[in-house]
Amino acid sequence: MKALISAIVLLFFVAACTNRGVGEITPSTDDPSTEVVSTTVSVASPTVVEETESGTAAGTPAPVLGDAPWAGAPLSQADVPEVLAEQWKIAENRLWCSALAPADLGPQGTQAVPRAANFGGGWAVAWDNPDGPGSTGASEYCLDCGRSTFGVAGVGGVVGEDTATRMPNVLEWSDGSKAGYTGEGLDPTNPKLLGEIAVAGQGCMYQVWSHLGAAHLEQFINSLRFVVGLQAQPVTLRDPRSPPQLIEGGPAPWKRPALSPKDVPQLLLDEWERIRGIRDLPLVVFADLGEGMGDARIRIANIGNWGVAWDNPSGPGHDGFNQPCLDCGRGAIGLGARYGVGDNVRGYPHRIEWDDGSFAEYGWRLGDNSLPEDRIIFNDPETGEPTVPAREARLVIAGTDAEFIVWSHLGEDHLLHLLNSLRFVDR
Repeated sequence: MKALISAIVLLFFVAACTNRGVGEITPSTDDPSTEVVSTTVSVASPTVVEETESGTAAGTPAPVLGDAPWAGAPLSQADVPEVLAEQWKIAENRLWCSALAPADLGPQGTQAVPRAANFGGGWAVAWDNPDGPGSTGASEYCLDCGRSTFGVAGVGGVVGEDTATRMPNVLEWSDGSKAGYTGEGLDPTNPKLLGEIAVAGQGCMYQVWSHLGAAHLEQFINSLRFVVGLQAQPVTLRDPRSPPQLIEGGPAPWKRPALSPKDVPQLLLDEWERIRGIRDLPLVVFADLGEGMGDARIRIANIGNWGVAWDNPSGPGHDGFNQPCLDCGRGAIGLGARYGVGDNVRGYPHRIEWDDGSFAEYGWRLGDNSLPEDRIIFNDPETGEPTVPAREARLVIAGTDAEFIVWSHLGEDHLLHLLNSLRFVDR
């Protein structure tokens, strides 16, 4: 029974490890319901197991071991694999996920060769060990293929409260860092161990693995160090359940005189009429698109039950997979609505309240809003240059049974301008 429970736990863990933490690429048509969202993998904690030779039983507090390994002197870049530095420098989480590298591969790893591993949104390095145990390209265990014998990764998603502690074998250090690993899998002949590490001051979860046994995995963890020049400034994650920062919006913009239909793009009116027979949503539109949008063209977008987007030539926007880009101009700004207000709780860090009881919550459209706002970056899919996702607001106008979606790739000030330019349209 214990083996079956552990097998189920490992199955969920392996499935989670193959998914991208911050921003799994999902084909999109501007629909926020299919947007790339940064999530923290959450797996049910395993049941209590017998104590292992080097770990503790699940649910039992781990003994504090003293200083964490990465509290030691950082390694120079000359002392770490070049591929590790290369992968970290292009990782989208490099502003909140420092590189960790092993100072010692152990006697069983002296012949291992490092290579880049594929962890979307983050960075990863695997070591292949000739003629040793490892995994095939299909992630099946092999006794002597030597592929991915051991490795380390900084995963794209943010670290969770139960990272490491949900594993049967837990290590804990005096700075609050924790590591945990499990090894009982679907195949009892597979010696691969999988581990998670939560490093104090780092926003990401680290993953480690080894086919060489518990002693090697713990030695590998204890040899991990930061690397000079490959370090992020320490971060404090915002609890997404915490109240957003409140902003007084003053008089509601939509209480101003309504716009005439002749002042509204015909495509927008046609799209509104299309759904009017299904549900009589109120029509609100931007009275002013704001600076830099003079050449923008409107188009229909799949946002909720009604929506449009403006494409702006040579400006920031997002590609067909919702990845931000510096000059593609697709979906530079957008407006939509969906039936029903809902609770509008999305973990956004800001909330505006107007004098008529209307409110909006806003933050990053992509990425994780528990990260500091100056730490979220993406790499332009064409140029590789760093960029940022759009800001998005979810708006509830008092007296309407709808949630309005507004976004802008032109920055927070531009998003606030769009919200303040919203007007009703005379029918």
